[in-house]
Amino acid sequence: MDPIKFIKDLELAPVPVTTAPGTRGGFQSAEIKSGEEQAFVNDRSLSSFAANVSPKARQDVLDTTLLASMAAEKKYPNNSNPQKWYEFYTHVLSSIGWVKEQDENKTYTSGEAEFDIDQAVIEIMASVAGGPVVQAALIRKTLESLRGLADDDGKIRLFEARAKGIDTSHFQIGMTTEENEAVSLHVSNFVFENIQGSHRVLFFRWGQDRAALNYQFFKATLHQSQYADIRFLVKQKLGNRPAEFIGELDI
Repeated sequence: MDPIKFIKDLELAPVPVTTAPGTRGGFQSAEIKSGEEQAFVNDRSLSSFAANVSPKARQDVLDTTLLASMAAEKKYPNNSNPQKWYEFYTHVLSSIGWVKEQDENKTYTSGEAEFDIDQAVIEIMASVAGGPVVQAALIRKTLESLRGLADDDGKIRLFEARAKGIDTSHFQIGMTTEENEAVSLHVSNFVFENIQGSHRVLFFRWGQDRAALNYQFFKATLHQSQYADIRFLVKQKLGNRPAEFIGELDI
């Protein structure tokens, strides 16, 4: 597949006028840092970066995952088909430079009758992303930062508006690491039935009397030379969307 033609032919969802009132145009350009951990709300995703990830790689991850998200949203809008949405999301990533290493469905089980969704997410990401202690700590800080946002903060309003549908909530948690210039992306895709009375997507208790907690896990490495040839096209295709859909979390 020709990645240049693929990007040119790709259709993206428009920036919705009514999504997350008060956030439209409210995000400044994300400040990409170096040598420290960092996390972002990126459309319906939370993107975390280990301290050793270079600024260029952080920007590449944010851009490519936002492109994939907006393309999947165009084909399957408003949580209409989360499974197909995720399949197209990973298809886009695989078509623009991410070399897939793992893509599978998993089921989370807990020994407790009830458990907190955010704690399950931390445990899941630690197990699938490798380096449990370090990665779990970073994911925990990312989720705690999101939890601590005021209800009217643009970032939580964006994430909630994009992730929560009428019947289901659907979002991604991503972790990026880099070693010897090899950039590895780990993304888990979560789909929940909405629980009556739950206020936020991530922060509520889940009982085992409900359906099994299923998720999809995608791991890939960025093909640096291939992506270098299309980086400009990806940015051009995104237009002003990064300023609308990407906001840094204070971790």
